[in-house]
Amino acid sequence: MTVPGFIIEFSTAVMPGLNFFGKPLLGGDSAYSVSSFATKVRSAGVAFSGYVGMASPTSTSGVLSGTGSTTPTDPYTAFNDTSALSATPYVYLVAAGVDSIRSPLEKASVVRTWNVSDQAIPLPFNISQRDYAKTTTWNASMSLTENFTVRQHQAFRAVPDSAVFSSQPGFTNARLIGRSVWNNRWKLIIPGETLLSDGKRGMQIFADRVKDIKIYLETYSTSGN
Repeated sequence: MTVPGFIIEFSTAVMPGLNFFGKPLLGGDSAYSVSSFATKVRSAGVAFSGYVGMASPTSTSGVLSGTGSTTPTDPYTAFNDTSALSATPYVYLVAAGVDSIRSPLEKASVVRTWNVSDQAIPLPFNISQRDYAKTTTWNASMSLTENFTVRQHQAFRAVPDSAVFSSQPGFTNARLIGRSVWNNRWKLIIPGETLLSDGKRGMQIFADRVKDIKIYLETYSTSGN
């Protein structure tokens, strides 16, 4: 089914003198260290600056409850704003290009690229009931019950710019675990139907009000030497 939405494509890099998006490194920019031959994603999150109507996961009541205190729930008044959108917008973040990492054996001077196919491995046959002794050749695919299938991405919830990212389900997503942070083609997909029932109107309000989209990555790395 075709639905209206935004598809924002960008690339990332881990190179000397460049920021995370492969642009010249300037004040306030972020970049990963080239001394690590591989830096990979553990979880990811997305925040919208200027979004109206989003429910915040870090309300006053949430902060005080961590200290053992209690307080009434913050009132939700976004429905009074004509430019308000859904309180729970969802997005997809997809690594659609090739992953790049440095070779740990070449002093990080050699960059290798990997075209990753994220597939689900089916269950094998009951090998004890298969007559492999009579076959002249054998390969692993003979023991599978069905073909490999490409895994689908799940949407995860975006948060306000002021929110502190949490590892709790809904605010970060581990779907990209193990993928390199260095990829030549990412896709950030924002379905209009998660903004308003009228997806096209939701997209227009989103374009008018949201001033910045921020990507949060929790990562791990290894030097390899």
